[in-house]
Amino acid sequence: MHVEKFQKSAVGHMLRHYSRISMYFSNENIDHLRSDLNYNLAPKRKQYDIEYYKSRLSKVKCQNRADVKTLCDWIVTLPKEEFTEEQERLFFRSAYDFMVRRYGEENVISAW
Repeated sequence: MHVEKFQKSAVGHMLRHYSRISMYFSNENIDHLRSDLNYNLAPKRKQYDIEYYKSRLSKVKCQNRADVKTLCDWIVTLPKEEFTEEQERLFFRSAYDFMVRRYGEENVISAW
């Protein structure tokens, strides 16, 4: 697992990146032909989750400074073993369920 924290100014960009809404990506390794295989385990939210993020942020105590980190990005990687599609989905569902138990579903903006 890997965690990175982002300031408010980067959140819109990051949410567009996760959902592949952006037209331009700095990562040249993204295979756009496979993007339709991506799925979000979090409940359906508003447009690329930015409205939900803003709404949720307004409900929690957060200092109003430019340098405050308001989004954590967790990257969970499937181990390098042979997995069926069903086992992959179960692995990622378990990772999502762990985040929900630890942080609360209302705090998981998306889970791509």
